[in-house]
Amino acid sequence: MYRSELWVQAEAAVQAQLNLDVLEEAAGLAEAEICDLTLGGLLEDSIGLIISVRVGGEVVRGELTAAGPLGAWIRIGEHTVIRRAAIAQVTGLARVCAAHTPSGRHGTMGGSGASWLRNQIGFRIHVSSAGSPITGVLAEIGSDFLTLIVHGASEVIALGAIDLVKVLH
Repeated sequence: MYRSELWVQAEAAVQAQLNLDVLEEAAGLAEAEICDLTLGGLLEDSIGLIISVRVGGEVVRGELTAAGPLGAWIRIGEHTVIRRAAIAQVTGLARVCAAHTPSGRHGTMGGSGASWLRNQIGFRIHVSSAGSPITGVLAEIGSDFLTLIVHGASEVIALGAIDLVKVLH
């Protein structure tokens, strides 16, 4: 009987470790999926929603009526088109991934800075985008955008429009 209890305990310990390994792998796959998201994909998923788009110093608000992941333009309503490369910030998109918690990891920035930014998920950051400052909690990093939570709303900012990122501790 004593041997049987030890066997059950050992089996439970192995199963618990396997469960942790599966959870870690799933988290890694979810992070990889987040990194594969593009601004174009988020825009395409948001057709029909009312969004606000900042282009230079101007904000355009209206229903997103056309967009595509490979398209160079989006259409707001029936009378406004915006070159995707000119988009600095978007509010009101359909999808924001689940909030992450701060990792507490810090390190060097590396080539693109994206890996450094991923380590800042969950922290308050200050971003200067196309000359306009915005501060919020970094929620996600896609392949060409980041999402900040500002006063409960998601603000999607094109990485190409970012001039400065400062982590506020």
